[in-house]
Amino acid sequence: MTKDTRVLKNIIDPIYWKVLHDTISKGYDAKQALWSISPDQIKCKTWLVKELLNIPFEKPVVQLYGGWFGFPLIDFLERHFKLSKVENIDIDPIAIYAFKMFRKHKKLSRSKYIKNANSIIDYLLECLPKGAHLKNVTNGSMRNEEFWWKLGGLALVHKHKNFSTVFDIDGIDQEMHSQYRRNTKLQNVLNNMKAFSDNGVSNTHSKTIIFKHNQDYMNEIDRLVKQYGSQYHSFVKSDRFQKDKNGNYKPYIFLDENGKDVILEWADKPWEKTHISLQTENLKKEIVCRWAKSNNLNINFDGQVWPCCYIGAMAHGQQRDIFNNYELIKEYNLNSFSYNVKYTSVNKIIESLWYTKTLQDSISNDPLHVCKKQCSTQIRTPEQFQLRTTL
Repeated sequence: MTKDTRVLKNIIDPIYWKVLHDTISKGYDAKQALWSISPDQIKCKTWLVKELLNIPFEKPVVQLYGGWFGFPLIDFLERHFKLSKVENIDIDPIAIYAFKMFRKHKKLSRSKYIKNANSIIDYLLECLPKGAHLKNVTNGSMRNEEFWWKLGGLALVHKHKNFSTVFDIDGIDQEMHSQYRRNTKLQNVLNNMKAFSDNGVSNTHSKTIIFKHNQDYMNEIDRLVKQYGSQYHSFVKSDRFQKDKNGNYKPYIFLDENGKDVILEWADKPWEKTHISLQTENLKKEIVCRWAKSNNLNINFDGQVWPCCYIGAMAHGQQRDIFNNYELIKEYNLNSFSYNVKYTSVNKIIESLWYTKTLQDSISNDPLHVCKKQCSTQIRTPEQFQLRTTL
């Protein structure tokens, strides 16, 4: 490894190593950074640049899908081409941070090296057939109004596709909103939603997660979001709560961005009309995977394919250390590249031994806690699952 590292230092811009140091210092897992500068990756990127040199063009625009694996490639391209723009298209927060540090060390202008999430959605809509639905769910606080105005404009470009965005609005003021929705500014979210909806064509939706602290303000929230362009608003009772031995809901405690406990309480006022999905209504004691039944999969930001969003979220959640100690997950992690869409097709992933046998045996004999919680009545009754309503 030491020998390889010396060779790589001679090949790659030293600034890349500064980015790696910055990322590790921030406490991020830098596995993908190391993979991206492996001998095989360097060989592939060197070959690509040589092939591109045979193509006549001036000031090319480079789009990087998956930030980490693009950084050495940027170095190679910079040496041989006069790049007019580099678009880093990624939702991985680690890759986004690393790209930011790369620009800083390189002293590069933001106009040349940009992150463009619009391009991802535009590309997806272009690939989808007529009548297809694409939903973007967001806290809506990041980016500026111009970004959201342009994103809303995609509805005009792809007139025969159904593209909608759901903004999360959890209160009538900043204090109420941030009780659950952390690190966001309510007014920014509202302004961005208004910008997204301004063309009059975009499908603009919103939703509120209901707890005890905001359950008395549902009418006010509904009026507020409609003023800022929402065409459809829904309320969702959080399903994070468990019952004690007396049948009462216990408080839900989580750590905020400062490492302090925040206590949320169950919304105890009953709703006159609720919607529960048929899949939830039909749950039994025996575990039946709801995602498999509806022919769905979850692909995380890093490309890893998981059976559902519940398991996919645990891979990066606060309890990931416990999660990674399950035998089922240990076996998955031993060969994780085989379940990553960056290296393996989805068809091969779902036909793999882990998906066709190991996962099935686990569900039958030693299921994960999350499987019992989300896809059976072993831990929760149907009414404890996510309830939805509208006004």
